[in-house]
Amino acid sequence: MITPVINEDPARTEDTAKSDLQKHLGSAVRDDIWHHLIDRDFVKDYLSFEGTVEGMATEYRYMASFSSGTRKSSGPPPELPPDNRSESLAEIIATKASKIPEVQAFRKRRLRGRLLPLEEWTTWLRRRLKKERPKRIDAEALQRCVQFSLEGMAADYPGKREVSRWLGPSRFIAEPGGAIEDLVNTARIVEDKFGPAIDLRRAVILVLTGQVWLPRIISEEHMNYDYPPLARIRLEIDPRVKPRELQEYYAKLRDRAFPARGRVKDRVMSDKHLQLAVFASTADPPWAEALKRWNAEHPDPKFIYSQTRSGQSNFSRDLKSAYERVTGRSWLSQEQALERREQALERRKESFKADYIWEGRSEDEAEKMAEIAVRGGA
Repeated sequence: MITPVINEDPARTEDTAKSDLQKHLGSAVRDDIWHHLIDRDFVKDYLSFEGTVEGMATEYRYMASFSSGTRKSSGPPPELPPDNRSESLAEIIATKASKIPEVQAFRKRRLRGRLLPLEEWTTWLRRRLKKERPKRIDAEALQRCVQFSLEGMAADYPGKREVSRWLGPSRFIAEPGGAIEDLVNTARIVEDKFGPAIDLRRAVILVLTGQVWLPRIISEEHMNYDYPPLARIRLEIDPRVKPRELQEYYAKLRDRAFPARGRVKDRVMSDKHLQLAVFASTADPPWAEALKRWNAEHPDPKFIYSQTRSGQSNFSRDLKSAYERVTGRSWLSQEQALERREQALERRKESFKADYIWEGRSEDEAEKMAEIAVRGGA
């Protein structure tokens, strides 16, 4: 038996593969889809000359379709901006909030009686967080610390772009007893009075700047590139939005998050194929053994496959196809799935670690915090 020789070029790395893909696409490569290509071995195959840049590009365009929508529609903006009445209401809320005794006390105590300009609130917050960051990093220490997040804040909220550059894991952590705890407690009072339109995130900015933003619709798209049907769209809606206006807005969002083409085929499936998809989650080769188990568990003549070679081939084909249509992803063995999950956790951990280091933490601190953030352990 002749062992195949894999041609490898030590000069080719993931960076060169990414550069080749960018040249082929003619645009920058998104990090989330690039990690998907690594997960699914498209990059590995390319580096070992078993795959091509065209293969990477085809999968890249397919995955991009889940978040960029169809070519016919670029999708709506992430929010429907306030109308005149909403702007007037925002001014009234800002005035009412300024008269709350706890807000007045906080601004006098922490802001020297003044409001922060819109372009400075993130700078103030960043400086306080660095000063009040916890000295010990473990599960017990984090449990007693003050934690909150600005993740999901309206896309066009003042200062949002600046926040995205340094927020890192989008979770603030600070020692109790400082300005951050004072801010959060004050913001919660504002939230209780003016919620749900003014949540904790908007209340924090209202307390610091005296400004509030009240868009009529806010949309948050949460994608899952491994299982596209698990994507979710969350909408925060002003009741004054007209039903037709909401319908048109949502239709565009759905086109972007759930494209008509690709692995997610939203067609009616037979009961047989639905059960095949479920069975696929516990099935592994050899297919002859899996087929015997399937036939034993599904004695209905309409469900049974023959034990011939062609029957096994049809069974494995239908099983993988059904699984792909339900989950939006290619079938993987249990061992492959566990390996990919572990790889995904490690990548996420490294991303968290890099963000914590960027905040100014030591290597050991960042390692511990990333482990807790990803796995929840001490």
